[in-house]
Amino acid sequence: MKNSQIYCSILCIWLFSCQNGSHPIGNVKKENYLKEYSLRISIDGVPSKSTAYLNILEAQQLKRIDNAPLINHQFHFKGHLKEPSFIWLTFDYTSQGIPFILEASNIHISSEVLHLKSALVKGGPLNKSYTDFKRKSSLFFSKIDVFYQRFQKARLENNSQELALIHKEISDIKAAYFQFCINYIHKHPDSFVSLIVLNDLIDEKVEKKKLFNAFSTCTDRLKKNAFAQIIQTRINEL
Repeated sequence: MKNSQIYCSILCIWLFSCQNGSHPIGNVKKENYLKEYSLRISIDGVPSKSTAYLNILEAQQLKRIDNAPLINHQFHFKGHLKEPSFIWLTFDYTSQGIPFILEASNIHISSEVLHLKSALVKGGPLNKSYTDFKRKSSLFFSKIDVFYQRFQKARLENNSQELALIHKEISDIKAAYFQFCINYIHKHPDSFVSLIVLNDLIDEKVEKKKLFNAFSTCTDRLKKNAFAQIIQTRINEL
């Protein structure tokens, strides 16, 4: 099961559309720039001469929109954006990535080179909300982790009854997690984080009616976001 971090396993498909320098997010014209962002990335143990990339989700694949070289042990991005964007931060030395929200703020991402999934993202109210959501949702996945040894033992013993029981218990946890996500969207109809949650629920093949109802609760302001329009299209195409 993917986490919207979410233990989400999005394969980094490197598209050669990378451009140099800082760029506007969302293809807005310069005269329409509204706000500025600054992104600083510190990865302990990162190889020298590494490059970091900012990627957006396009047709559920990663598309590079910006890059930055390693300078004085850090990567730096600066630019303007019209609205918040869901970004995957990737690197040229690993297939792992770090999801975060690019918003009008000073954002600092820190991690160790072998533990990118545990990266800390600080800066901006949306990232704070996203971090809080991931912390709460991780409680569901920690419950599933405890099944590993039971599953291995039952599989080796070819214990079909125990395997069926484990499957049901995990399914119940997944159902509780999906309901937690739906409830989050209903409680936060104007939050960009709700869009990320919805996108993950689509990947998890949650029932279309539930997805549609959850999206319908979002505010008109949120539905104008480019990411929201992509999500609406995805739901309609189910």
